Amino acid sequence: MPKEPVAQAGDGLAQADASMPVIFRDRAFRSRTFVFADGSTAPVVNSQITLTLAQHVGEIERHADFERLSGQRRKESDRRPDDPSDNRTGVSG
Repeated sequence: MPKEPVAQAGDGLAQADASMPVIFRDRAFRSRTFVFADGSTAPVVNSQITLTLAQHVGEIERHADFERLSGQRRKESDRRPDDPSDNRTGVSG
């Protein structure tokens, strides 16, 4: 069985491991099989996909059809200025 890729510190991907799954909502499909760049797959069931590898989390985060529902977030320093998941407006109260 091949070893799963391990995220390296500073690689810019959201940190995830088997102890902290990350769940995304698929805004386009209720059911499908998502094929990652490395050839591995993950099922979308009831419009949700659950991931444990940082490499897969990073790939799904860049995909327009998916919205993060739970799991670890990227560090503030890793956020892109145009990141739609950063919904801060600078207006308080």
